[in-house]
Amino acid sequence: MIIGIDKGSRSRKYVIAAQNMGVSHKMVDCSSSDIIRQLEGVDALIWHWTHDSYIDKNVAFHIIKSAEMMGKKVYPNAATCWMFDNKISEKYLLEAVNAPFIESKVFFEFQSAIAWIKRQQFPIVYKLPQGAGSSNVRLIENVEEAVKICKAHFSFWRRPDIDMQLFYAKKGTYLKILREIFQSDLSRYGVNNRGCLLLQKFIPGNAYDIRVTIIGERGLIFRRHVRKHDFRASGSGKIDYEVSKQDLRAIPIARRISERIGSQTMTYDFIYDKSELKIVEMSYGFSAKAVYDAPGWYDADMAFHVEHTDVHKLVISELMK
Repeated sequence: MIIGIDKGSRSRKYVIAAQNMGVSHKMVDCSSSDIIRQLEGVDALIWHWTHDSYIDKNVAFHIIKSAEMMGKKVYPNAATCWMFDNKISEKYLLEAVNAPFIESKVFFEFQSAIAWIKRQQFPIVYKLPQGAGSSNVRLIENVEEAVKICKAHFSFWRRPDIDMQLFYAKKGTYLKILREIFQSDLSRYGVNNRGCLLLQKFIPGNAYDIRVTIIGERGLIFRRHVRKHDFRASGSGKIDYEVSKQDLRAIPIARRISERIGSQTMTYDFIYDKSELKIVEMSYGFSAKAVYDAPGWYDADMAFHVEHTDVHKLVISELMK
């Protein structure tokens, strides 16, 4: 078996894993126009595409689907990544599989958004459809601020993505932020988030979220504590592998969803809405180190196995089955 591995920034550890496992591999360029020709000599493709690449976000799903049509095994496959880095897609998917999901609203029209906003209690969570590590997520404190944000999303002139980054910019860094935005291919050529608005119910009092990762038969879990003076846990780096019996209830929920959608890998971020676990977001991509550092994993019967999980080797093993 020969595995094609994309030459991108996430490939090094897959190459090392393939070498250590004695698996033949070939480097390919998934951003090339002739990628389909390059795939003719391989049995499988690994392309860990990223959310911050304009090329990846525009062509990854189409190339992956085309590779599957060629009979290739792919990681991530289409079922795993079609919703990646798109919180609107995640909302519809989680609703479709009857997952316990934080109440979220998507608006594609200004007047309906304003009408809903004026009926809400604040604060509410405002998110752009894309972003990782808590980027592009903030609280809206009152109706006036919400209306201002709504106008930005349905304006011809304003850029909601720039507004979001400037909101978090420190004093004196605005010029640097703007330069980074306009020098980014994703910002210049990609989405600008006009014409749609995503708002989510705010659940106060959560000191941490619960991240569950499902890889094949393995379920892994840990807590991520929120940042100081903040409500966001994603990307905080404050990882805690001591979880409660109540937290463990998240694993069967996540496993059911992964089986339903046919995903190869998936992480789910849970928080408590009173005593009920609710999913905030999901993603096929995650920190392999955080998963490896977990002391063990749970199987479908919730039996615990004391063993580290090497994500890169496990992905290759699953492709070879």
